[in-house]
Amino acid sequence: MKRICTAVFILFYIIFFSVFQPALSAQNNFHFSGTIENPNADSIVIIQYYPTSFHRFDLDENGNFEDSLQVEEGFYWLADGTETTEIYLAPNNDLGVFIDGKEFDETLQFTGSLSNENDYLARKARWLESFGSFSVYSVYTVKSEQDFLYYSDSLYQERVAYLKNDKTLNKQFRSLSAKDDEFDLIVAIDSYAGFRRFYTKDEEFRKSDTFPEPIRDIDFDNPSWINLSSYRNAIVHWVNRKVGDVGVQEGEDWSLAWVKMMERSLQDKKVREVMSINWLSRMTSSKQVDSVYFYLDKMITRKDFKKMALNAYRKVNKTAKGMPSPGFTFKDRNDKQVSLDDFRGKIVYIDIWATWCGPCISEIPKLKEVTNHFKGKDVVFISICQDDTHERWIKMLDNKELKGVQLYAENKEDSFFTDYSLNGIPRFILLDRNGIIVSPNAKRPSNPELISELEGLLEK
Repeated sequence: MKRICTAVFILFYIIFFSVFQPALSAQNNFHFSGTIENPNADSIVIIQYYPTSFHRFDLDENGNFEDSLQVEEGFYWLADGTETTEIYLAPNNDLGVFIDGKEFDETLQFTGSLSNENDYLARKARWLESFGSFSVYSVYTVKSEQDFLYYSDSLYQERVAYLKNDKTLNKQFRSLSAKDDEFDLIVAIDSYAGFRRFYTKDEEFRKSDTFPEPIRDIDFDNPSWINLSSYRNAIVHWVNRKVGDVGVQEGEDWSLAWVKMMERSLQDKKVREVMSINWLSRMTSSKQVDSVYFYLDKMITRKDFKKMALNAYRKVNKTAKGMPSPGFTFKDRNDKQVSLDDFRGKIVYIDIWATWCGPCISEIPKLKEVTNHFKGKDVVFISICQDDTHERWIKMLDNKELKGVQLYAENKEDSFFTDYSLNGIPRFILLDRNGIIVSPNAKRPSNPELISELEGLLEK
């Protein structure tokens, strides 16, 4: 299933947590094997969330792999370096897979005791893909509340029927899948107002008092659902809500307020621990990393998880404010190599983006305005296109008339991105004249405070 934003996150996840991988138990209870034709990498990876880790399967010269691992029942991600798909695993079972890396979606085939369940997930993804954009709840957020609820419920009922009509699935898988569909709908309903403001550009929009809020009825201390990404998303939305209700205290940033609220709101040890581990990746966006780590560490009890958290914290601190920035060397559209060192003596504002990234594209007009504002001054604006094709990049440079320092990163795993723990785009980075990090998560061009911050740096 071609899910680009998910793939970006999973790539980050593998890199971020590769500093420490919990050892697998001697009681491995799941056998996994398969063949990858035309592989996109020399291995494939299974991501699991509790215990939070990844398991890498190296491919032999014929693209075959085979190994055992310890699993809990739930949904996982299988990644081949370019594509990802959701899979279902359960203890005391086996699964075989065949994939052609050139046509990942179309060629997925499963064998073994869980083949029916994983065939269902692959078929469901292709079925939803056949709906085009109409398979995504957010596409309906431009409509009125009544129409959004109608169309969203219609899509949900289609998913319910699709699950009900497959009689080959085991009982527990059916139960988890039903909950997954339910949580997806609830998160979509909770996201309605925010998506509507984004897509319609109506920043004043507020949902009515009668708009449903099913998220308030979820049991957020149920560990049997924690391996569902939709459940974890619902927890994030719920904690966001609670932070929004009470506000962020003076002297705190959103990330710190969030983890403090999570500590107060989640009671189940396993749920709290998994959410804490998953929040480690978001330390990169906090200006109070030390405090965020302190609260996350309090909620993590397993010794191996504590070590993972400490290593992640140390990694983030390498690109904290006041540290020398990692360097890069990328090519411009004329294949000329351009390095960060080329701009020493100038204030540097870096934009990491991709042509497929909607929020990235929406920042382009404001970035042009900010660039023009500082024309002729010692500020350089560098745009780095990442996780994209060279052809699409060149086409957008021409269509959007993008000038200035435009660079293309051939390798999405370049050390510049991994050193900055890149886990999503757009990402903006601000450096002073000496290459020292002013902000590893700088203000967006659309933030009116960016211009005054840059002007302040020019005066120093």
